[in-house]
Amino acid sequence: MKRLIFLTFALLLINACSREKTPGDFLGSEYEFVTSPPANLELSERQKEYLILFKHGFSNDEIINYFKTDKMRFDEEINFLFSNNLIKKSDNKFLPAFLVISYDDYNDMLNKLDTLIKDVREIALDRLGKMESEYNQNKMNMPFKDAAYYVIRDYAVMKNLSDFVIKTETPTRGTARFYAALFEKKIFSSARLNNKKFFNEDEIKTLERIAKITQKDLTEYFEKQMPRLVKYYLSSGFKDQAGFREWLYWCGYAIADKAADLLNKDGYINLPAPSDLVMK
Repeated sequence: MKRLIFLTFALLLINACSREKTPGDFLGSEYEFVTSPPANLELSERQKEYLILFKHGFSNDEIINYFKTDKMRFDEEINFLFSNNLIKKSDNKFLPAFLVISYDDYNDMLNKLDTLIKDVREIALDRLGKMESEYNQNKMNMPFKDAAYYVIRDYAVMKNLSDFVIKTETPTRGTARFYAALFEKKIFSSARLNNKKFFNEDEIKTLERIAKITQKDLTEYFEKQMPRLVKYYLSSGFKDQAGFREWLYWCGYAIADKAADLLNKDGYINLPAPSDLVMK
């Protein structure tokens, strides 16, 4: 009897493992379309679902049959995505032309980037006193400890990464240029993605001067890490979607966010209040 139960369980397990995945296996979670700089472009929930399914290799016919949608309506949605450079054709199938990042993808990214996150935290900490001194010499709208998350993420790390490591123009999408990613919303509990403007033009000039404090160290560090980053990219599963530099931009965002998070845990800086985390 025990043997029969075991064989039955084994057969059920084999059947479950060998069952062909359906579109429904990849849907159900909420996703947020994020652009940098903020772009005047919105995606419908159905368009997001199409992008997720394209990422997992489903054909047009499989998607149309799953949603029981009209082909003309489907083509309209696809034409919108295609005209905005959000999908591309590969082997007679569409693929996202930017990063579609699930919660598991993001955690895998963080695990691979763990050493870089800790190193960037050390570089930022080493220059934190200088950044605070420069900040406090100017009239700013919030104390340095409260602003430090944005100072470190957006200027000390991201501005230098974009201007001196990536160095190329952002991708053209429609009539604008911007980086894009489709994030599973669960990621937002850790990645503070926002589009709220905290600083006026004069304050931004101060922040750009602060970015120069870490420019040399961070630029040299990321350039030395380039072979490792290329290796990560080629093994990431994103190489058939986004180009290396767009992938690197969002990796930089994750590195900067987590490095700032470590500084917060050690009491050096404060994190933004939840009400300030306006997601784009």
